[in-house]
Amino acid sequence: ALLLALWASAAACAHGAAASYRVTDRPPRLAGRAPWGIFFEEIGRAGDGGLYAEALANGDYESQGRLGGGLDAGRDVPDASDFAPWTVAPPAAAIRSGCAAPRATLDGSSAPFSSNPAALRLDLSAGGCSASLRNPGWHGIKVDAKEPYPGPWFALSMYLAVDERMSDADCDDVFVQAQLLCGAPGSGGEVLAHNARFASEASGQGWERVAANMTVDSAASQRCAAGASAATAHLQLTLEARGGGRGGSCVVRLDHVSLTPGDAVRGLFRRDLFDALAALKPGFLRFPGGNYIEGTDEATRWNWKTTVGRREARPGHYNSAWGYWVTDSLGLYELLELADALGAAPLFAVSTGYTLKGKYMPENETATLVQDAVDAVRFANGNATGGDAYGELRATMGRAEPFNLMHFEIGNEEKNMTIYAQRYPLFAAAIRAVEPGATLVASGRWGWPVKGNPCLEGARCDLWDDHFYRGSDDMAALSTHYDAYDTSAMPAVFVGEYGAMGSQIGTLQHAVAEAAFMVGMERNCHAVQMASFAPLLANHDVSTNWGDNLVAFDHTHWAAIPSYAVQRMFSASAAAASFEVARTGDTVSPGLYEVGVALSLRQGAAVVIRLVNYANASVSATVDFSAVLGGARGAPRRSLAEAVAAANTTAELLTGAPDATNTLDDPHAVKTRAMEVQCAAASCAATLPPWSFATVTVPLTEAGASSGSVLIPGVV
Repeated sequence: ALLLALWASAAACAHGAAASYRVTDRPPRLAGRAPWGIFFEEIGRAGDGGLYAEALANGDYESQGRLGGGLDAGRDVPDASDFAPWTVAPPAAAIRSGCAAPRATLDGSSAPFSSNPAALRLDLSAGGCSASLRNPGWHGIKVDAKEPYPGPWFALSMYLAVDERMSDADCDDVFVQAQLLCGAPGSGGEVLAHNARFASEASGQGWERVAANMTVDSAASQRCAAGASAATAHLQLTLEARGGGRGGSCVVRLDHVSLTPGDAVRGLFRRDLFDALAALKPGFLRFPGGNYIEGTDEATRWNWKTTVGRREARPGHYNSAWGYWVTDSLGLYELLELADALGAAPLFAVSTGYTLKGKYMPENETATLVQDAVDAVRFANGNATGGDAYGELRATMGRAEPFNLMHFEIGNEEKNMTIYAQRYPLFAAAIRAVEPGATLVASGRWGWPVKGNPCLEGARCDLWDDHFYRGSDDMAALSTHYDAYDTSAMPAVFVGEYGAMGSQIGTLQHAVAEAAFMVGMERNCHAVQMASFAPLLANHDVSTNWGDNLVAFDHTHWAAIPSYAVQRMFSASAAAASFEVARTGDTVSPGLYEVGVALSLRQGAAVVIRLVNYANASVSATVDFSAVLGGARGAPRRSLAEAVAAANTTAELLTGAPDATNTLDDPHAVKTRAMEVQCAAASCAATLPPWSFATVTVPLTEAGASSGSVLIPGVV
């Protein structure tokens, strides 16, 4: 797309204003192929209990009091007696028949995978006695009133082990009945889904994996959603020990209990949240952090090698950056799958050994970190056959073809430039040795001095990463931040994190301020080649780590702050090049305005005009973009009227009260709508309400789009 922008005084205007703009004859600035993307980090319980589709909390019994985020204190010291949020109780019928109360404890003496050692031990009275284990999910399991949750079935699996003889009781079999019940545990809710009772044959034979599908009863789920249960359900497992006489005790062990909705994207991602991300049409996906990759020390940093292979064998780790336990079920493989499913280029951040306490891991461990980065490239891109161990590992996980991982960020918000300047070249050389075409991103300007940064000392940096978290006025003022950026002295820029902040969360004013900054970034697309808002997701069932998250969700639905619409509108017409614009004869009152013109190529050729009004009064703007089509450099072979399909022009507007926002209770309070615009030949005029952002799309006819004399050489 071709972009132009204007900056006026930053003072708010108290009455209407008008201005006209014209694209100049100066040569265009070409943009990168994927300027707008998204940044996924495990913050605010974005993954476990969120985007990752697993419906049960602590199904592997490893969190041991470290779940955090409102389920408990979020401590980082395990409590071997804590298997919350699971609860255990005997069925009422079992109590009446004289069965002793069951006893549940965590047991590390036996587990199906040594890297994930904790299992739940359940002591049951023999002779047909039973117990019910209940899991509420992540503050509830969704029940959809319109259709069965959220598809026709769930996939249930678990590992079972039964001791053959305990206390002289012969435990021949254990029968398991799984039910999805309406409401919270213990509420006695209606059965929504169940499986046929199945028996474990693991008695005395070690661990056995059992699995079944659970079909949802549509009518029951609708009754549940219409009741007082807040549209939630819970899982109940009823285990019955058969064999032996009354008075003995049977021991049953469970581990890795999993419940996944049948419509999970690729069996991994919660459908509605994935669709919310997909609607942004991201050009790239940066992952996994952010502070998350660093942790506060070596034990709590993100280590990709413990996040691959069978999910049941992953040990998990304490997310010290944001204060809760994670299962590492969203590991390197799953995040590469996420990028692939979104059609986004993966951008993988690797740790240099820097930790959030401001210290680096010892120098003698640097070689291990570098090798980890190299092995990650091999895991993502290596051959599935021919002896590449990491490529073969990827294939065993279900992906034979490479992921084509070509973008790497070395470090994150580094502080010690002396150490970073020593380590960056080691990572850069090693990654390029195995992937010569790799694009490398360095830690850049994020509020810490960059004197001594390797990018300024002769090291090859394709990009460096700038971060901006500002109040809305300061964010809007960043529109001109890159106007004088010197790419001959500094590397091109990846704005990996940015977002407006304030006492109120996620307001329309924040979104309009971000739109102004984004117009400035697009105007300077020769310098700013990629950008992603942060943070992306936050679970509002629990306390969040950050205020302004692009998408808020709970266990039932999601809501996006107004910034989401801005991101979507930019990404839908991402720039291919930017043009200089001049303001001509106007009556502008003081205010902050941005005007952008783009030639979008994402869905056919179209001129896209972006209009930002960061002020409390309306403004009228007329934009002459004839130079985009070649008219200012001499008449094109085809007339402008022939090239521009003005009759098919559309305009999308985001506006409202500056403090308005969307919430889970009112997710559509601020939304876009159509806007009136007048276009003729290569000029469009529109009036913007206060506090607004609009995108005007003027399609080019097929004849105009195919004429090299009409469009800019090198762009089409």
